[in-house]
Amino acid sequence: MVEDFKRMMNGNMAWLQSCPFGVAILKGQGSLEVTMANRIFFAPLGYSQEEGCAKGELASFCATPEDRDTLRALHEESMQGKEPVNAELRFIGKNGGICWMKLCICQLGQDGQELYFLAASWDINDRKQMEDEMRLQMERYQLIMKLVDEMPVHYEVGKDYIDISEEMANLHHFPSMTVTLEELTGVIDERDRTKFLNVVKRMKESEAEGIIEYRVKADPNKGKAHSWHRTHYKSILGPNGNVTHIIGSVSNIDKEKRIYNRLQEKARRDPMTQLLNKQALKDEIQDFFSEKPQGIQAFMVIDIDNFKKINDQFGHIYGDTIIKEVAEK
Repeated sequence: MVEDFKRMMNGNMAWLQSCPFGVAILKGQGSLEVTMANRIFFAPLGYSQEEGCAKGELASFCATPEDRDTLRALHEESMQGKEPVNAELRFIGKNGGICWMKLCICQLGQDGQELYFLAASWDINDRKQMEDEMRLQMERYQLIMKLVDEMPVHYEVGKDYIDISEEMANLHHFPSMTVTLEELTGVIDERDRTKFLNVVKRMKESEAEGIIEYRVKADPNKGKAHSWHRTHYKSILGPNGNVTHIIGSVSNIDKEKRIYNRLQEKARRDPMTQLLNKQALKDEIQDFFSEKPQGIQAFMVIDIDNFKKINDQFGHIYGDTIIKEVAEK
């Protein structure tokens, strides 16, 4: 069988040279030696077909020290059966550079005492470099998120899972850094859940970018019913024009929000009586009528009789005390 394959390769070298991946026959049980190969098998490493075949054992001259054990393990696994086995390995090029290749080996047969293997190889160096760059960018991004106290999230539309940060998983006691949309919305306060889901629905339907603020359930041991969070989000379109991914960053704005709410509430009230001021009262009345446009409503005005005499006789400090007591009642 091995001789038949060799003859087939020699008789079809034109086809083999135009093959889009590398093909070689390897032999050996203790080590792998190249007996013949097409040009593409060694091209990513910068060797000619003749140079590569003359090198001998594949592991010693090609594989990096870090991956020689992996190559030998691949060899041993291929000796156990006829099924192909494969691995992604780093090889040393002719110029000393590192090149990533995917190597697939299957047992071809035995010729006398020698065991032969068929090998196919693919140049995956560009993909590996891209993966390394993406990994580096992700590590940088996660570091920046930690420095600015933000938590990244990634939602792949069409798949019911969301990738969250380790910090967010710990915050909400999720068992892993992958959660479903239902699990994520389950930690959002009921008052803001519909608003949150509407934003998600809009992001899935069309390209969108924005900010949403909402309350999430807080740890009861900390004495708060909820805490405020803010999410910056952006949906990303795929090649077909549909939204394929939604990315975002989540930050805890509870302290900021509570201070803002206190200041906002303070601005709506009279400093002495803590009753709503004129503009705030007007807003409340308008909101009331917008919610209940039908029916007959009543509005009560309370006045203090002869208040000028109180101020004139007892002074303004005493008059202010009377106003505050009436306001409390």
